[in-house]
Formats: sequence, structure tokens, C-alpha cells
Amino acid sequence: MAVKKTVGLVLRRYPIRETSIVAVFYSPDVGKFSGILKGIRKDPKKFGSSVDIFTLNEVFFYPSRVSSLHLVSKCDLIRSYIGAVRPEDYKAAGSLMRLVDLVSPIGQTNSALFEMLLSCLELVGRIPRPILSRVFEIKLLDLVGFRPYLDGCVACLKRDIKQAWFSHSQGGLLCQSCKDRDPGATRLSAGMVMSIKTIEKMPLDKAVKVVFSKKDSLLLNGLLEDFLSYHVIPSFKRRFP
Repeated sequence: MAVKKTVGLVLRRYPIRETSIVAVFYSPDVGKFSGILKGIRKDPKKFGSSVDIFTLNEVFFYPSRVSSLHLVSKCDLIRSYIGAVRPEDYKAAGSLMRLVDLVSPIGQTNSALFEMLLSCLELVGRIPRPILSRVFEIKLLDLVGFRPYLDGCVACLKRDIKQAWFSHSQGGLLCQSCKDRDPGATRLSAGMVMSIKTIEKMPLDKAVKVVFSKKDSLLLNGLLEDFLSYHVIPSFKRRFP
């Protein structure tokens, strides 16, 4: 089979056998895929990249016909997104990579998500971790097709609602008349709803400047984690809130 070429960001890597590693890449035109780099642990100079996490690489690989593990024949470093940074910055970047890894099926492309991930890695260390993570999660839900319904009541479809409750099980907002459909729904202020919708629509560099109070920030953190766990990633819990 002919060799394929793509650009891939290393989401994670792990050793296999005594001399090789498997790298999990995320690519705009291939999606998530795994590649084995034979002999790289024995001879690190065999490839043009050390294939570290947070690195963007030009990857040449032979697609396997019998498994999801492809043979990487060449891998050249394009850029490393994390250099000599603080440990907390590694945590921030790692949480973004882990989330993309968890939500991305093998081989399913999402070029917008790829570009957003690269843009967020650019901001690591410059934007506080909780802000960057919450903005990323809000936009990710939209990009992967799990955006909560925030344009009115998800039950009766009434658009202009004065008071709103957020329901994970119902997938969005409930009005006062419908809130009993989910006794565990959380009351949200109009300002909070507007802020979330604004972040969805804003470019990333502007969205990270949206300001929440400490109380609203904690509330949003919990809502996003619970929503991701309910609809996207069963039992999802952030390693680094």
C-alpha cells in the first residue's frame, strides 16, 4: 500500500516491545490515528522527531489493512508547543489533549477542532488554566455536535424565557413551567446563559477574555463537567479542574 503523508499532533505515546513506541496522532485530514515507530527507543535519531507529546509533526505512514495501528516510516518535527514551562502549564495543555483524545473516534476528521486545539496550545501559560479550559470545553461541545440547547426551553421550545434552569438529562435549558421535568436542574442567570452563547460565537482570542464572577466560574465548571460526563464521555472527570 502506498505511503500516506499528513500533519499530526501527538496526543499521547507509550512504549511497545523493547525498542519501539506507539504515538497517537491527531490530524486535520486523517483524524485520530495510532502509528508504531519501530526502533526509535534503541536509536532516537532514526526519526527526525522524538515524537514527544505536544509536538506537531509531518508524518509518513503505511496504513494497515488489518488493524488500527499503522507503520510510521518517517516523522519530522514541525513544532513543539510546550517548551520550558511551569508544571501547571503542562497540566493545562495535557487536559486539552486528553479531552480531544477522549471525544475523537479513530479516523473521524474534524479540522476545526484540530485548529482550535493548536490555537489553545498557543495560549497555554498566557491565559489562566480554568478560563482556557472552560472556553475550550464550550467550543468543543459545539464542534463535536453536542451543543446544549440554550436558545429557549428544550422541552416546550418557548424562545423568550425569563427564568432558566439547565438540565443535563434534557440537554439544555428548561423554563419555569417545564423545570419539573428534571428536579436536579440548575438555575442559571440570564447573564450566565448569554456569556456561554457569546463564547460559542466569539473567536477564541476574544472568548478567553469573557469575565465570570468566582461563583459563576465554579458553577460553570461543574455544569460542563457533568454535561460532558452525561452526553459525551461516560464518567468523565477532569484531572486538573
